[in-house]
Amino acid sequence: MQQLLTGKKRLPGFTDKWFEKRIEELAEIVNGGTPSTKNPKYWNGDIAWCTPTDITNTSTKYISKTEKTITKEGLQNSL
Repeated sequence: MQQLLTGKKRLPGFTDKWFEKRIEELAEIVNGGTPSTKNPKYWNGDIAWCTPTDITNTSTKYISKTEKTITKEGLQNSL
């Protein structure tokens, strides 16, 4: 496992060159803008809402699904 994580070994089928990216290059990082949880119009939409819990509760370094989602209206009211 350590050889996989350090790039010394590759899984079969993966031949492309490794590249590093900062998280800022892959996603917009913002904080302090959670839409009001008291307004149901903001929640259970189509937009993934990543929280610290999503990050700490994963056994991998990738997050493919978040526990909560927000609506477009929730996104507009999260800034």
